[in-house]
Amino acid sequence: MGNGKSGFVRPHQAQVALLQRALDCVLIAAALMMACVLCSDAWSARHSLATAVATIVFYFVADAWKVYRPWRATPLRSEIKPVWGAWAVVVPILLFIGFATKVSADYSRLEITMWFAATPMLLSIWRVCVRQVLRALRRRGWNTRSVAIVGATPIGATLARRIMASAESGMLIKGYYDDRCPERLDEMPSVLGEVNGDIDELVEFARTGRVDIVYITLPLRAEARINNLVRRLADTTASVYVVADSFVFDLAHLAFASGSLRGL
Repeated sequence: MGNGKSGFVRPHQAQVALLQRALDCVLIAAALMMACVLCSDAWSARHSLATAVATIVFYFVADAWKVYRPWRATPLRSEIKPVWGAWAVVVPILLFIGFATKVSADYSRLEITMWFAATPMLLSIWRVCVRQVLRALRRRGWNTRSVAIVGATPIGATLARRIMASAESGMLIKGYYDDRCPERLDEMPSVLGEVNGDIDELVEFARTGRVDIVYITLPLRAEARINNLVRRLADTTASVYVVADSFVFDLAHLAFASGSLRGL
């Protein structure tokens, strides 16, 4: 994967996910604090209770909305939309809890309205800031991901073009891997990378931890070969994606719809 600075987040992915959740908790509380200040209302135990309940509910709903899934190679709007969607579900749940427990009268309606409006804004703003920081780091070679493409095919070439056009994703193409003899390979523009070896070499490459993502662009009729390759890559740390024709023109959709097959 090149120098040691590439992929520096990957070994600490669990800690990064925990930090994301912690920051969301802080921002949910910060939004309510801002509402209190603007409404000249002193922070009290009822505000702490509301924050705790909102955070717990948000975590459960956010998981259902896949708020904390990896967002590399996806547009910013694709990351922000689940945040707003999850919070839109949280709000009626909190209102229901307030009415059911008969504590809603303890809160200022204006204060709560401001809180409900400010929270998704803050959650979105910090994600925009993180995006900008990561984009700057990736331009300098930090936090990159190495990509191997199985199949020197037209689909593989189209996918490579999409990856190269999404420089902010930090995805670096290491090459293609194909079992076919050179005479049977599709002609690939050199700018899109070269065929580095066969499937056996790819598996060994992945087992040494030198590839982060494997995209399989073999025709779907080669189901047996695809399943066999997925099984062989199951004991590696690489994330595996099967690319279908319908997804190749939208890298963001591909990352969301195909899903990681590691472990199958």
